[in-house]
Amino acid sequence: MKKLLTLTFLLLLFTAHSQDSILIKSKVANAIGELREFVAIPNDALNADDIDSNLYWLRKKFTERGFNSTILETEGLPLFFAALPMDDNKPTILFYMHLDGQSVDATKWDQQDPYKVVLKSKTEDNWKTESFSELNDDINYDWRLFGRSTSDDKGPIIMFLNAIDALKKDAIDIPFNVKVILDSEEEKSSAPLPQAVRTYKDLLKADFLVINDGPVHVSGKPTIVYG
Repeated sequence: MKKLLTLTFLLLLFTAHSQDSILIKSKVANAIGELREFVAIPNDALNADDIDSNLYWLRKKFTERGFNSTILETEGLPLFFAALPMDDNKPTILFYMHLDGQSVDATKWDQQDPYKVVLKSKTEDNWKTESFSELNDDINYDWRLFGRSTSDDKGPIIMFLNAIDALKKDAIDIPFNVKVILDSEEEKSSAPLPQAVRTYKDLLKADFLVINDGPVHVSGKPTIVYG
């Protein structure tokens, strides 16, 4: 069960563009707030109504960042697709992530609600719940966020959106056309995806593909795997 999101990873979105510690803390805190809002929407892959609620939220958030988005119907649950305005002179990069999560047995979670993100610090033999108000003063990057799909795979979606924010704020031109495809049945084998890729091959066409999913390396450091 992947439910931990290292706060350090959120920091990496912003350090390339700003060394001001107060600004960095503000951006990370904003990203955490948006992640809490997203995780609060149940996303059980077995519940179509859950997926619809997540799709509605995603359309709003991607539109706010200047993306054009659409819902792609499949043989199962729909996919979410978004793209920034295209430039024929740029190569295209397609990001794959998924918005669904595994079913939840709340009795096995050490918190009131698996869909309400909890901030915790590590003790010698357990985890201690911390107040989110602590982030107003400083951010301890050894703390963790607990919640269903916090890392797998809503965290990467939030990091992606906030990275777009940071690039736009610093007026940095993205040297790629950016497309995004979000799977809604990854946790139940993505059965409709192969046919959907064939059906929407022109829309999904890209020069590069980045899959934003996977476990944290044993070193704890963010990694990129090429293949």
